[in-house]
Amino acid sequence: MRKQNKTLVSLTLLGLGLFSGSSTAFAEITGNIGAVSNYIFRGFNQTGGGAAVQGGLTYNHESGLSLGYWGSTVDYTVVGGPASYSGTSSAQITGTENDLILSYGGKVGEFGYGVGVIGYLYPQANHNNSAELNLKLAYGLLTFNAFYALQDAYWTNQGDVYTNLAIALPMPNDFTFGANAGYYFFENEGDYLTGGTESSNFTDATVSLSHPLPIKGASMSVNYTIGGKDRYDTDIGDNTWLGLNLAF
Repeated sequence: MRKQNKTLVSLTLLGLGLFSGSSTAFAEITGNIGAVSNYIFRGFNQTGGGAAVQGGLTYNHESGLSLGYWGSTVDYTVVGGPASYSGTSSAQITGTENDLILSYGGKVGEFGYGVGVIGYLYPQANHNNSAELNLKLAYGLLTFNAFYALQDAYWTNQGDVYTNLAIALPMPNDFTFGANAGYYFFENEGDYLTGGTESSNFTDATVSLSHPLPIKGASMSVNYTIGGKDRYDTDIGDNTWLGLNLAF
């Protein structure tokens, strides 16, 4: 489960690009590797308060299509409502999260757009696997993302929709201030998650401050995530976390 995205100062730098038959068409591969002191996805803790190592690669083509991979270490317990997780109240997810991304995007005047599909794969927990459709719109400093779940999993139901609005503001001395807010629309009856009480809820908001490091492509960030409430109207909790990233 990524961030935006899975957050403001994302440790994934996923471009938008497209394969073409032309032998002269431009293409590039970008990548990143980094670590966070606490992996937060849409407000939810994915490492039990511990650190995570993360990284990814993306093939970008000038015609608009991109293929990407992003991964992270994870270690957390998912807890649901009555009769969730096939009769149990929780499930332990430990190991790695592996995200496969296919997307297409471009610009129309000052507006940017993107559409794509993301597959979330957990080799150690098949019932946590899922996929989402993604719609992205951008204008100026603002970016809006919407994600539609295609498959039931321990962490989502088919039909769930997560929306996020983000802004990134350049500051003096090469600092960047970021902020984003996420809101969920829930489908409360699925194979693993049942008995939800809320049709929608504010789930998270993150503010961040980032700055480049002396090493080319490296940056660090300080982040604070305000947790909202989940589909059972349970408080998610707040988290402060640090990030280090090296883009290449």
